[in-house]
Amino acid sequence: DADDARGENQRVRAYAFAPPPLLDRLSSLACRHYVTSVVNNSDIIPRSSLTNLDVLMTVLEAVICALTEASMNPGAGATNRVPSSLALFRKLSEGTNGKLVIEPRELKRIQKEAIYEATLGDGGLDENYWNEDGDHHLLVPGKVLLLYQKWGDNKRKTLIKPPGDGDHERDAHNAVWTNGTVKLLKGFELGGGSQAVTDHLTVSYLNALNGCMKDP
Repeated sequence: DADDARGENQRVRAYAFAPPPLLDRLSSLACRHYVTSVVNNSDIIPRSSLTNLDVLMTVLEAVICALTEASMNPGAGATNRVPSSLALFRKLSEGTNGKLVIEPRELKRIQKEAIYEATLGDGGLDENYWNEDGDHHLLVPGKVLLLYQKWGDNKRKTLIKPPGDGDHERDAHNAVWTNGTVKLLKGFELGGGSQAVTDHLTVSYLNALNGCMKDP
């Protein structure tokens, strides 16, 4: 009958919350019709590809070099370990009022160069970042629902009025449909305001989904 026909034609759909990068670019885009991945804000897990780790290591190496030049790297040598540790602690004690060891603009330049080196071999005008022939260039699968909150809006709340209840506050979030090639997944969000670890928690996903819902 008609009910049986609808049941036979029903497609299988998969929903993945906070999935790691696990498919090459072609496979990731090909399964977008039946796989939906949900990524919350700066969640570190969907960004944990070897390519992103390679870029992060390059940035960290630059930071270590800057600390060494400023005599604030305790691991640079056994002879100056104590003076370097003291100098590093003094710098950390300056807090946000101290002078930066390396400027954010310089870190951004280093990151862009590292990303460029990681994409060599992708093809002339291919801006999708991952090499289809490289096994370690992996993406989050399918269509991606990216939940995000602007860093400047971390304290912004939205008032809601559930039926038969008083006013409540919830975090204000936004959402956009995209896929695994989006630039926001091409690196770790580790700057000020990032919550790379806590954004992976179940409660963070629930809050983000609730924050995207329209008022009743």
